[in-house]
Amino acid sequence: VIIGHMQHNIRDPNRDHSHGRIYRITATGRPLQQPVAIHGQPIPALLDNLKSPVDGVRHRTRIELSARDTSDVIAATKKWVRQFDPTKKEDSHHLLEALWLHQQHNVKNQGLLNQLLLQSPEPHARIAAATVKHYWTNIDKSIRGGIIDAGPELAAQKSGILSETPELTTIRIGTVPEKMMYDVKELTVKPGKKVKLTFANADFMPHNIMLVKPGKADDVGLAAINLGAKGFDVGFVPDSTEILWHSKLVDFGQEEVIEFTAPTEEGAYPYLCSFPGHHRLMRGMLYVTNDLQDFLKRNPQNEMRITEWKHADFEKDLTRVGQHRNFEAGKQLFSTLGCAQCHRMSKADSAAQGQALGPNVDDSVKKYKQDASALLREILEPSRNIDDKYRQLVIALEDGTTQTGVVAEENDETLTLLSGSPPKQVSIPKSSIDDQVASNVSIMPTALLNTLDREQILDLLAYLLSGGDAKAPAFHHNH
Repeated sequence: VIIGHMQHNIRDPNRDHSHGRIYRITATGRPLQQPVAIHGQPIPALLDNLKSPVDGVRHRTRIELSARDTSDVIAATKKWVRQFDPTKKEDSHHLLEALWLHQQHNVKNQGLLNQLLLQSPEPHARIAAATVKHYWTNIDKSIRGGIIDAGPELAAQKSGILSETPELTTIRIGTVPEKMMYDVKELTVKPGKKVKLTFANADFMPHNIMLVKPGKADDVGLAAINLGAKGFDVGFVPDSTEILWHSKLVDFGQEEVIEFTAPTEEGAYPYLCSFPGHHRLMRGMLYVTNDLQDFLKRNPQNEMRITEWKHADFEKDLTRVGQHRNFEAGKQLFSTLGCAQCHRMSKADSAAQGQALGPNVDDSVKKYKQDASALLREILEPSRNIDDKYRQLVIALEDGTTQTGVVAEENDETLTLLSGSPPKQVSIPKSSIDDQVASNVSIMPTALLNTLDREQILDLLAYLLSGGDAKAPAFHHNH
């Protein structure tokens, strides 16, 4: 027979049920702890529980708050802390509970940490706050691979149809870094079905996504190009009845959720990025049908020809860059491929149109001494040799946010980036910078020329080498 409190399961068949006592130990003259309401209580009441001197009450309250909606808890906590004076020792533990709630909900509050608790008059509060800071800076970066890892982390997430219920289809579409491609090329939904789509951009280049009517992808893409510089004002979304829905331009590391109802008419609906030059390659197909196999039998689809060009493919052709080229074709490609969005032809153009995200064409031509082979290699392999002047920086700020862009100006107090879509100057006080990483990936995609044929690429090279001069010898056709 097992008698006593030992390391045996209480369900052990040998346990004695005739003996045993339950003890309640109390302090002489001290009243018993009163029950505290926790389960199901409103958030403001739970926050007031965190003032309790009893550790068990605070612990059970934090567990209850961990199951509540993060945005509701954090909003209420920010209001709750306003009643406390950070210069008073007696308020330090309450502020520390608020900090731990932020940590529990994975929300960084650098103001609460740095301005209030790390400056607290209570040494134990400062030590506890320093521990949180260690987790929010050193540990988080080591776990996630550093702040630069936002893109790869997004790219590693599962895409496609994530869930399917009779009421809703949930979809995720991401971008493939450097490839100017979506990571999902085909999707199928039922006519009239409600859809929730998350679009995530892991590429340094801004991208959008839009659904257009069957057969209208090229028309919409060209209309976006024709917007010119004004396209940034509307996210390169042309005013077109062919567009069923669209996202905004989504920058690196960002996401946008789009909710829509699939068309009721069966069909093959293209989705594409309308940033200039992207629509030719960056597209997919949403099949709206109850039977995909039957639909494809009745409606065979044409595939766009894609060539993964390598520098060696042009070994015997580069001598033809300087003769019998098509100026208008080269000029049009410079526009339709989106080159003009990041590059100016000359310093004069740069002065007139403003600073660009990439080097001027005439500077690159001069750098490579009019060598068509060297210039082509830089286009095909843009991350091979990034000029530091145009290298993307990812800046982590003390408030937990990040900024991405190329350096426009820098002095002892301020770092100014050219950032966003459209590119705008963003001035950042250096005192607010927590960390910064230079990217090894060019903002220019590697697959830029993959929808072109050999002669089109030679026309584009001739246009670049001539500096956009129609009178250059390469465009003479003397017989």
